[in-house]
Amino acid sequence: MKRHTVTGFFLLPVALGLMLYAVVLTGLTGDIGFDADDWWILSWSYWSPYPESVVIYAKEFLRPVEGLYWLSMFELFGFNRIAFHLCSLLLWIAASVIMGVCLTKAFPRDRIFVVVAVALTFFLPTVSSLTYIIFTDNARLSILLFWSATFCFQSWAEKSTQWKGLLLPVLVYVLSFLTYETASLMIFGIPFLVLPARANRGADPYDRSFLVRLAIGIT
Repeated sequence: MKRHTVTGFFLLPVALGLMLYAVVLTGLTGDIGFDADDWWILSWSYWSPYPESVVIYAKEFLRPVEGLYWLSMFELFGFNRIAFHLCSLLLWIAASVIMGVCLTKAFPRDRIFVVVAVALTFFLPTVSSLTYIIFTDNARLSILLFWSATFCFQSWAEKSTQWKGLLLPVLVYVLSFLTYETASLMIFGIPFLVLPARANRGADPYDRSFLVRLAIGIT
């Protein structure tokens, strides 16, 4: 089976461009204040000491990673809305670019497609309120962890595919699920990116033992 060289370095200018956009947008909007779920989430940190607030949040809503992120942000920045705005944009940039890296591993010849996909993911209003309505959108962190899990699954499939290698991708996916429910069913799409990534490395994507381990890993 033919082996294809896979690299995601061509996405570096895209990432830098999006980061520049995020900084400029944050500067232009300034301190626009908090809204909607912002006050609900940050109230836990306001009324309870840290890290007790994180424990209480996790018990109440069963989203420990979400609580850890936002309430830790409050400890670092307080009610500095500009910092929350910028960090939220940087989260979505990271999620979009890691998605692009995963697509590159699966489809290394389609770089234009990958760049367009990254841009659409970041800017398309129907899939993200990220650059137009800025509040504590927990989907950003959940999707970032999901694409990180996908990358880990691909890296595992490209190498030894031993059972112990599944621990990291499964753990990262569980963290995604414990952040928000956004990616709860997206895991069933992972094989469509893992199989071609494995084939691009010259390995048999339909090896029975590999498929059994992958199936167990995503279920």
